[in-house]
Amino acid sequence: MREYKAPKKVYHKDDISFALLLFDNGDYIPISGAEIDDISVRLYDKLILAGDKLCAAAESGVMKLNLQKKPKMIYADAFVYDPKQFKTDRKSYIENRLNTEGGVIGIRFFDKNNFHTTVFGNIISKTENHTICLEYIPNPFFEPYASYDHVVYLNRIKKSLIRSIELDFENCEGFAVYSHEIVEIHLNLKKELELSGCDYCRVIKDGYIVLKLDDDMDYRQMFFLDNYNGKVSRKTLERRLCGKKGSAVHDICHLYINYLYSGFGTRSCECLEVEDIKPDEEIEELEKKEEETGRDHYYFEGGKCRRQEDGTIRITFGKKENKEKSK
Repeated sequence: MREYKAPKKVYHKDDISFALLLFDNGDYIPISGAEIDDISVRLYDKLILAGDKLCAAAESGVMKLNLQKKPKMIYADAFVYDPKQFKTDRKSYIENRLNTEGGVIGIRFFDKNNFHTTVFGNIISKTENHTICLEYIPNPFFEPYASYDHVVYLNRIKKSLIRSIELDFENCEGFAVYSHEIVEIHLNLKKELELSGCDYCRVIKDGYIVLKLDDDMDYRQMFFLDNYNGKVSRKTLERRLCGKKGSAVHDICHLYINYLYSGFGTRSCECLEVEDIKPDEEIEELEKKEEETGRDHYYFEGGKCRRQEDGTIRITFGKKENKEKSK
């Protein structure tokens, strides 16, 4: 059984910098932490895939709001279908949207570091003594909620299930590799999920991917900080991975797995987190040095890349895998 777990989060209003109310038409409205009078949420054991991350769902709970006309400490703009009305009278717009139209499907909570978690569920709104109460109500069928841990059941990462993989580098560069370019993939994943700064994801413990990059790929998805003129060649991609000498430490921090999915134009994507191969003690020392000097000392190392004699590229992840290859 492919079971993955994570401790449930307990929500306190003092920990919330601001929140986003998520609507079923894709709209969202930011709420200041100062507008939250109280919050209490009981979470289902399960996690659900939303976008490319795993998110919580609430069995019950309530968030009480005392809306302000111009709240402070909100670092996100509203995305609504009637922005003019929202800007004219924010408070009245939100009250009408919640109590008349409804459609809230989840709440995204941000902390002071701008990290967030999302809690989906069945949400109804009602007003009591000028206080708006957003209440989570249970699903019409029973689902477990008594555990201290979240749980989710997911497939093993196999080549036969993959449409493409987006390689996400620490400096925000990235490019996609496609199923016909994947010669071999073997990833061991931790059983414990990670809060990645934006909901939960699986974490690569160790493993490798072997690629044979195609030189004729006009449709390849990619983003580079350098302004390359014309087509980005296979050699450019290989150099980004393996350096000029054909072997280098890589800074791939996430893999976005796009799965083969039924239906034209549809897709399912999952984010996998890559851990730094440096020991925790070394990372802490580098971060401490940055604080003391005000200069960059920490750099992310996700594993190693090596161009092999047959023209393929081997990307390794994890401390165990890299240790073995260095012998």
